[in-house]
Amino acid sequence: SGAEKLLQPLFKEIDVERFSDFQSNPQLTDILAGIVRFKQSHADIVIVVGGGSSIDVAKSINILAHQTSTINDIVKGKVQIEAKKRLPLIAMPTTAGTGSETTHFSVIYIDHVKYSLAHPYILPDYAIADVCLVKNMPKYLSASTGFDALAQAIESYWAVGSTEESKQYAKQAIEIILNNFVDSVHNPTNITNRRNMVYAAHLAGQAINISKTTAPHALSYILTTHWGIPHGHAVALTLGKFFIINANQNFKLNDKRGSKYVQKTLQELISMLGCNTPKRACSFIEKVMLEVGLEVDFLKLGFNPERDIHILLNNINLERISNNPVYIDIETIKNVFKY
Repeated sequence: SGAEKLLQPLFKEIDVERFSDFQSNPQLTDILAGIVRFKQSHADIVIVVGGGSSIDVAKSINILAHQTSTINDIVKGKVQIEAKKRLPLIAMPTTAGTGSETTHFSVIYIDHVKYSLAHPYILPDYAIADVCLVKNMPKYLSASTGFDALAQAIESYWAVGSTEESKQYAKQAIEIILNNFVDSVHNPTNITNRRNMVYAAHLAGQAINISKTTAPHALSYILTTHWGIPHGHAVALTLGKFFIINANQNFKLNDKRGSKYVQKTLQELISMLGCNTPKRACSFIEKVMLEVGLEVDFLKLGFNPERDIHILLNNINLERISNNPVYIDIETIKNVFKY
């Protein structure tokens, strides 16, 4: 990212303990190793520079290092996080997409299963979203993380947990992304596009910090951990189809605000994309994927729905799927992956 060259002069007179021994989808073992290093360092502050996984690692270490309960039990939700004092945390993202610098939760994996920690103390104290830290993102990373931001904003807007505040963040993020995303991938030297995408990702993060994500995210985690499809790309693969699914008025609702509210919300989203039907919104999402160079064929990505669907069905994130506006059953999920 070029971040080291930019930041090194600032740390000349400061003792710094650097930790980067973790995977892109952080495992509990990575966090435990980080906690050991953290305690040995006797640090006064935590500064994280990196993408969503790096920020998740820093957030997890900073909160878990101060807990008295068994960390494995905390991560698995068997005991609650204690509201204990932790160090000040500054997050500096090097990707325009995850929004992790703005959220009060972090992700940890145990044996391919995704767990979320959630607590107000997990939220970074400061976020520095500087375009200079993202301008060197490779094309594919720009496409994948940009789609993560778009999916976050769309899912936040229709989520059961949405509020008027979160919907305002989401709407603004969607509008900015649609005006800058494709150009930011193909013309990375255009600083204006990059800066706008950084801001949009920040807004999308603010939105999901309130609402959380929904079905496309719920289905994405196993695609990432088992088949190695990067997170934003994995989310994009099913995002469009949920316009059609969520528009189906025959489905049972999760959202207690009712059918009229859900359909109105969905139509607002469809209009934001410049479309007039759920099917056209679905096609639009696929069109944007192709424009930014993301493969849309599951088979070419190593996931064979007919052969592998049972693995996916056994590894769905139930919390996120229950936040979807309509109820999603097994048959619906199977239809998402049908050709």
